[in-house]
Amino acid sequence: MATSLRLAATAGSTSRIIATKSTFRQFSTSSRRTMALPKLPKDMTVNYTTPKDPYLLSEKVKHIVGKGEVDNAAALVLKSPIRIQSQASWNQVIEGYGRQGKFRRAWRAFIEMKRRGFNPNSHTFTVLLDACSYSRSSSAVDTAQEVYSSIDQSLEGGPQITHANSLLKVYSVHDNLELMESTYKRLPRHGPAATDLYTYTIMIDTYRRRLLAQLKGATVRPKGGERDSAARGRQAMQQSVSEAITRTTQEASPVAMFERVLEVWSDYANDAHRRFKLHSLGKETDTPLLALDAKIVNSILVACEAIIRPPKYRSLGRKGFAVIEQAYGPLRPAYSRSLGDSTVANATVPLTVVTVTKDSSYMGKSRTGEKVFDDRTMDLVLALCKHDDKLIRGMRAWDLLTRTFGPDYVPSVGNYSVYLGLLAQCIAKEKRA
Repeated sequence: MATSLRLAATAGSTSRIIATKSTFRQFSTSSRRTMALPKLPKDMTVNYTTPKDPYLLSEKVKHIVGKGEVDNAAALVLKSPIRIQSQASWNQVIEGYGRQGKFRRAWRAFIEMKRRGFNPNSHTFTVLLDACSYSRSSSAVDTAQEVYSSIDQSLEGGPQITHANSLLKVYSVHDNLELMESTYKRLPRHGPAATDLYTYTIMIDTYRRRLLAQLKGATVRPKGGERDSAARGRQAMQQSVSEAITRTTQEASPVAMFERVLEVWSDYANDAHRRFKLHSLGKETDTPLLALDAKIVNSILVACEAIIRPPKYRSLGRKGFAVIEQAYGPLRPAYSRSLGDSTVANATVPLTVVTVTKDSSYMGKSRTGEKVFDDRTMDLVLALCKHDDKLIRGMRAWDLLTRTFGPDYVPSVGNYSVYLGLLAQCIAKEKRA
């Protein structure tokens, strides 16, 4: 398990060095980059009182960070006695700076945390990797790989799927498809650290973003430009890489990118059915069942709705109907669908059946607690029907989905507007006939 995830960290990179405890300690506390990091503020702009125990401090820091006052949160932790500081309070500070795009301050907070004797826990590495995804530094990908490589030596059991997902997010945000794809392919599909819903969502979101850029004739550029010495030192190399990626994006066909979207969806659907079947037989029970939520469905339907608009790609956009039926059930009595060359196993069983909570009588909630269908999903379903002139199918979809998710879904004003528009078009079409 840990080995597979460790290999994922370095896949596709020819110059990576796996960090050991000593190298990571040197990297995090005594390297030249540490000397160049900004110091954390010691004074607060608001006079917050110091709590009396670690839990209260952590909750207060969380509240202050939530207000966007990360500098005040860091100053509060620094002025607090060591006995009431904790991993939780430092993690809040690291996460706060990361979300603001201030990776160098997040890294300084990590160093200060270790200097005070608090070893990083699993969440520490998650927020550090997330900070790399928010960073605009051209060295963010390299830093994320170093952080990820160090997990195996720092945490018992090595990296988990949450860490791998955060690494995928870094590659996605910085538009490094080569590393993202090679990492995804090496992630385990079995065991406690198997891929989860978020893994597949990251991949689909990334391909969808590129697809939309291609259809608009734009390009997706990796982030970069933070003014630190490491970034300036690599500027020329990163610029050439950026230009190569830009050329690849311009030359790539939207068809190929859309097929990647469908391929990941097919991976997800097959994986969900496989795990459900094995659990039903009492096998591989240590592999978590996959969840379904509206976000992953909406992401792929956005891609379908975008590509169905140009007439030359309309046949590809129609594959969105197969996605809807695989997720929620058939929109017509006779059902036989496949995605490209890959037919989803047990496709007659909707994903809502194999992914929802056991205590949900109406299949409205995923195992993650998130909705599996929302008003955005309905908009996209109806839009597909409209663009493909499938008006009757649109009305059938409205009937099926409102009945299925009725207790948890109330159509929005926008949903009613689109539906009534379809109904009016259908009536007008019948009159013309």
